Amino acid sequence: MSSVIFNNREHFAKFLGAFICLFLIVSCEKDPDPEPAPSHEPAFANHEITVNGVTFTMIAVEHGCFIKGEKASSQYYKTPVVLTKDFYLGACEVTQELWKAVMGDNMPSHFKGDSLPVDSLTYEQCQTFLDKLNALTGKRFRLPTQCEWEYAARGGVLHESYTFSGSDNIDEVGWYKANSGGTTHPVAQKKPNGLGLYDMTGNVFEWCADAFSLVSDPLYKKDTVYDPETYFDSDFCWVHRGGGYSSIKEEITVSDEWGDFPNTAETGYGLRLALSR
Repeated sequence: MSSVIFNNREHFAKFLGAFICLFLIVSCEKDPDPEPAPSHEPAFANHEITVNGVTFTMIAVEHGCFIKGEKASSQYYKTPVVLTKDFYLGACEVTQELWKAVMGDNMPSHFKGDSLPVDSLTYEQCQTFLDKLNALTGKRFRLPTQCEWEYAARGGVLHESYTFSGSDNIDEVGWYKANSGGTTHPVAQKKPNGLGLYDMTGNVFEWCADAFSLVSDPLYKKDTVYDPETYFDSDFCWVHRGGGYSSIKEEITVSDEWGDFPNTAETGYGLRLALSR
């Protein structure tokens, strides 16, 4: 019988095919699935960076969308904003320790202490600091745009619906007029928001990359804005966000924005680092 089957090419092909299939099934049952090929895309995670012995953390902020101005205490346009690019934001405001590690001195600050945020900064001094930091690290640190700042203050993709960054109770998350004692405080003493960002409410105002104009700035229109570009206009003030140690809570929600001329230094003016992915 077998000689008849194998003399027939068609039957032999079927028999061989069935044998090969059975062999492959048994082999797959014995051998585990192969490891997936490693991805060449670097993991998007928080980064620790050290400069002249001082280490600071940059928090990974995934892209997403939010309604700009939704929680503002005063009358603002409520503008849908879509950010399509990931970025990093400093877990804390730039401290005096980091400032000295980069600049070699601590001349700007009115309040003194390594763990205190650097204060009394003009927008222009922030740019000088960033230039020197980038020369030391080979990176391209910058100030956040005000939309990046507000999106992160709201918890990014977590879409936290708090009035302040991380809580509806300002005393949990920020130093402001009623609890600061008239001075700045060491960073990261209060509760962070969901992304792990400290002091986004209070302590010191944080300069942003944008100037603003109520007349021509696209962020003051109600249409959806995608990846808004930094807006510059020398006739208007540069934005700073988050409020400071002398601010009243009614004026420093996650959406309230303030501005000043770029050469103005107040004791409540500091900065937070941003970095594109």
